[in-house]
Amino acid sequence: PRAIIPREASVLSALGFLSSDVRHDFAAPVGKAIPALKAGELAAIFDALEAKGRALLRSEGFKDGEIRVLRRLDCRYHRQIFSVEVPAEPPDLAEPEHGWLTERFERAYEALYQHAHHNVDGFVETCRLTVFGALPGMRLPEQVRGGADAAAALRGTRHVYVGHWVDAPVYWFDDLGHGMEITGPALVDSASTSVLLPPGSRAEIDKFGSIHITPASVS
Repeated sequence: PRAIIPREASVLSALGFLSSDVRHDFAAPVGKAIPALKAGELAAIFDALEAKGRALLRSEGFKDGEIRVLRRLDCRYHRQIFSVEVPAEPPDLAEPEHGWLTERFERAYEALYQHAHHNVDGFVETCRLTVFGALPGMRLPEQVRGGADAAAALRGTRHVYVGHWVDAPVYWFDDLGHGMEITGPALVDSASTSVLLPPGSRAEIDKFGSIHITPASVS
């Protein structure tokens, strides 16, 4: 029903990369059928991987309270190629038996393939552990809401083809403020991109300077 063009559209991928938490992935092979696993065996593998992950994040300046850990197991049936990802939590790994793993694997397998081989043992291929170092949340600058008139951002017209030729008004992206409204056809230019507002569409600028475009067919 609408499209949103961020003020940072041309560098949005880089912005997301810089604001994402730091992540490191670790893996260790297991290669055993679930019934053949010994009590505490998976927990020991995950503990070793977690120690590596935490040490690496600490060396990068993260405190323990800023570290989050995610544990998964790659499971499959014998002679199958593709594995199914099964989550594992510390309380699960502390269990002396592995019935929880069989149940969770069969449930995940059935969700993917609509059936499960309940009389066949599952096979644990790999332990996978991911550690995240939490970064401070990014706060984008916010604007105070003003009037709807976008005349202050107008930069002339341009001859454009929208099924027919029109002289469309051209607005400068950086000069559009919170609350301003534009009706298409129109163009919004910046140093790195141009945005076309189709005929009959309506655009409004939000508090972050992004353009919210509502098509003509949406009331």
